[in-house]
Amino acid sequence: GALLTYELTVYRHTVVADMRAQADLITRSTAAAVEFKDPKVAWENLYLLKQQPRIVAAAVYGPDGALIASHTTQPDAVSARISVNEAAWGPRYSGAMLEMTQPIEREGQRLGMLYLKSRHDVWRRFTDFAMIVLAVSAVSLAAAFYLFVHLQRRITAPLEKMTDVAREVIGSHDWSLRAPATDYKDVGVLVDAFN
Repeated sequence: GALLTYELTVYRHTVVADMRAQADLITRSTAAAVEFKDPKVAWENLYLLKQQPRIVAAAVYGPDGALIASHTTQPDAVSARISVNEAAWGPRYSGAMLEMTQPIEREGQRLGMLYLKSRHDVWRRFTDFAMIVLAVSAVSLAAAFYLFVHLQRRITAPLEKMTDVAREVIGSHDWSLRAPATDYKDVGVLVDAFN
């Protein structure tokens, strides 16, 4: 449980850090395009995100909140207008999607807003990791069971034979009876002492 929770938390932080890094790169490279109202350059910058198959939508909004450029793999994935006066939000998870906005700024002045939406696959990764943990646990339990059975035969069987001989000696008073020798060293010492 703790290992799975840790893996889930680390993976979520990694996905968010990766998305923030990409957002930072896009906002820096798009600031001039927004400032000079050049939707072609803004679109070209967003189009570079096609190399990231997890990103399903990206949009650049101008200072008035109007859509300047977008790149999306899903229809209706971006709004035509957003409020640029509100604080940047995100990252926020919604089902299998991770969304965030980041302000596009130059010298402290807000020029617009970048919106990113990506698939995060946290639950698929969580399931895969859980299956790995279960498989390793099953193999470990099988190995432990094998060792237990094997050692039990090597240790318990000679002790049972020694106990049978002891009972027979007590019952028959035949002091010449001996417990059979064993090749297991520690139990062999006990059998030799008994004999």
